[in-house]
Amino acid sequence: MSPIMKLVTSALLASGAMCSAGIPESEPAPQPEVEFTVVGAVETQGSDTVSVQATAPGEVILVGRISTPTPCYQLESELRGSGDDLTLEIAARALPRICPQVLAAYEYRARLYRLGVGKYRMTVVHAYPESGWEGRSYEIRVEIPG
Repeated sequence: MSPIMKLVTSALLASGAMCSAGIPESEPAPQPEVEFTVVGAVETQGSDTVSVQATAPGEVILVGRISTPTPCYQLESELRGSGDDLTLEIAARALPRICPQVLAAYEYRARLYRLGVGKYRMTVVHAYPESGWEGRSYEIRVEIPG
């Protein structure tokens, strides 16, 4: 190869590298997240519930009620899954203290956000680690608008 052809080839390769460096790589889709809030507590037995309060582009708001063996429980949430199949676990964990032995219930609000447009199957699990109570699952289908 002549010195001029080497120079032209090198220049073309360098310009191609610079052009491809300026093209952004596709970023992975954002992972859904949850913002969980306990909005009330009552010392009474009631039915556990979960329902969709609202949907908006990129998010859904779920409201629910979870019963506990006593009022001395703390709720924690964890969102798992990917794509259009998500699981929100609400775990009721006993606090280490003396507590009145009456049934209680907590009302909560869970905002799931960073969702793409489409239909989702969401499973909400009410779990009771280390309590002896059996967990409950609720399946919700929701469509996130664009």
